[in-house]
Amino acid sequence: MDVDDFETVASGKGVADDVIREISRTVRDAEKEDGFYISKTEVAPIAGEGAGTVLMQIEPEPSGGPARLLFRLNADAFKGRTLAELNYKIAQSQSIVANTLKEAVWHEIGHAKLIYGKRIDEIAELYDELKPLGRPEVSRMAAYDGAEAIAEIEVLLRRGDGVSEDTMNFYLKYMKRGLLQ
Repeated sequence: MDVDDFETVASGKGVADDVIREISRTVRDAEKEDGFYISKTEVAPIAGEGAGTVLMQIEPEPSGGPARLLFRLNADAFKGRTLAELNYKIAQSQSIVANTLKEAVWHEIGHAKLIYGKRIDEIAELYDELKPLGRPEVSRMAAYDGAEAIAEIEVLLRRGDGVSEDTMNFYLKYMKRGLLQ
């Protein structure tokens, strides 16, 4: 992710400077460490599905080959909120493992790593395969969808929390598949 572009896009939409710094540092460090790249950032309203508010998302965009990764921040969730306010709100959630904005970004990094380098049709096929493979032992969000489970496990691993051997094998099966292609 081009940090300067991200800062320009986000600051023009009412995202606080401390929030911009936290997100851009977290993504930049993960891109260097894990070898993926987010091509585009946007701040726009995101319609939610269900009771919770979608804070941010990684969305693949067609490019004629491997999909480009779009990192979208929910304008309604970020506008006018400080890092402390967002951290508090995230920590209150009962359905995700993230406790801070940084950890919520790690969740999106899990999605990015899972799909990076794949074409749109490959991503759709992967998501179809993962859909019924929820992991209730990870979190409420992970219980209903294997792709969300992968992203939630990413947070646990980056945080240094232990996961069961079965959960780790699940994570590695799908992450290694992407790395080997």
